[in-house]
Amino acid sequence: MAKKPTKQKTFVLRGDRLEEALRLRNKKQMDLVNDNVISAPQIWRYLYGHGDPDLVTFRRLVDYLEISADFLLGRTDDPIPKQAGMRDSRVIVELLANALSDAELDQALDAFRIAAANRDKNSRHER
Repeated sequence: MAKKPTKQKTFVLRGDRLEEALRLRNKKQMDLVNDNVISAPQIWRYLYGHGDPDLVTFRRLVDYLEISADFLLGRTDDPIPKQAGMRDSRVIVELLANALSDAELDQALDAFRIAAANRDKNSRHER
């Protein structure tokens, strides 16, 4: 007798975290649909707690949004994924760009440039 196929495991996705991830990435719900990540009914189910994604769908969401899987699951408040122990600088820049005004972003970039110049100057003196 043939085995019945087992249903894929689902993950308890927090709808509020999916909504926050969309906001952080400056994406709309329809972007997920238009970019063939998930369907419109799936978005509704996940946002309002009426269903959870299977592993394949969950991974598509994490990859598309470049967001921490643990963040979507509610296991951490840090939305930035860890990659080999380091933070992805592109994601940090994107988060800053969405969180700061243009003037604040210019100030932050100036501060980073000054810090980098001081680091370079100090490393030359140490040699």
